[in-house]
Amino acid sequence: MKVFIALNFKDNIKSEIYSIIEKLKIDKIQGKFVSQFNIHLTIIYIGETDKIQLLKDIIDNINIKSFNIVLNNLGFFHNKGGNIFWIGIAENKILNNLYNELYLKLGNLGFILDSREYHPHITLARKLKLNDDEIRSYFLDYNYNKDIFCNSISLMCSERINDELIYREIYKKDLSN
Repeated sequence: MKVFIALNFKDNIKSEIYSIIEKLKIDKIQGKFVSQFNIHLTIIYIGETDKIQLLKDIIDNINIKSFNIVLNNLGFFHNKGGNIFWIGIAENKILNNLYNELYLKLGNLGFILDSREYHPHITLARKLKLNDDEIRSYFLDYNYNKDIFCNSISLMCSERINDELIYREIYKKDLSN
């Protein structure tokens, strides 16, 4: 089972974020858009594993309080098959500390993790068919500023059902106040 640890948002937040995706669709921009149901922020991608109980135990031993994140800018990662379009998260010490703690604990237990620098974001579309100039002009003045209260972290799995990628929450830990 492919799994990852994430911030999984309430439906009203997903709906608000999805409105950005709808604007891209209205403007007839081509790409593979994330479904509203799948909107989340990956804290750490684990990949294929059957050690679900161990992951639940790790999550249970994380000791952080509820916190806020701020969605603040649109951006993209270059990819050969098309750019990955995302909304970024303002610098957040709590989120970065959470990532670092999970990375250390999972790595110490033998999980093979991505070594790239953590860049927290919410993916909105993959294989976006815009060139660099079009992306710059489209998003040049776009400034999104949304504060989101995060009071849980989730263990999620990635499944392909009827050729559609579905993210499903398999465990959730509520954070203390």
